[in-house]
Amino acid sequence: CFLRMPNLGQLGFWGDEGYTAISVAAILEHGYPLLPSGGIYPRAFIFSYLEALSAKIFGLNEFALRFPNTIYGLAGIWMTYILGKSLYGKRVAYVAAILMTFSIWEITFSRYARMYVLFQFFYLVSIYFFYRGFIEGERFYRWLTAPLWVFTITIHQLGVSLAPLLLVPFFIKGYRHVKKWTLV
Repeated sequence: CFLRMPNLGQLGFWGDEGYTAISVAAILEHGYPLLPSGGIYPRAFIFSYLEALSAKIFGLNEFALRFPNTIYGLAGIWMTYILGKSLYGKRVAYVAAILMTFSIWEITFSRYARMYVLFQFFYLVSIYFFYRGFIEGERFYRWLTAPLWVFTITIHQLGVSLAPLLLVPFFIKGYRHVKKWTLV
């Protein structure tokens, strides 16, 4: 928190944060992200509504639009640990979480009013659910994987890059043929 929270409301919006601010202001006024041009801002609807909730609570300002990403950034560290532990053990999980904690890239994007940190968090959750459902064979996670992937794609179109994970089980020695058809 001490790396991500200081002065969130002190810096003006820069770059594409203006799009977020405009779409959030429109959601608060019209109920949907209407741009001044009359078009609707199509990117990351869910993110825009989460930002609008924060703006409803804290007011429409820099802090309100950056605060949710700080929380998603912290959750991303936690999810990195969980995924790292599942795949490689505690040592790797600790190292990965520490790298995420102190990475200037991660800190910067956790302080930026855009959808990228939320996307990263759900991307990691998507990989974890896929692993638990299709590699570990846990039904609960298997059935939630597809809806979670669709949700991740709605946050950012790069979510389609999850698709190559579907090929991984076909290269695992001893992965049962029946499970491969379930995957398909």
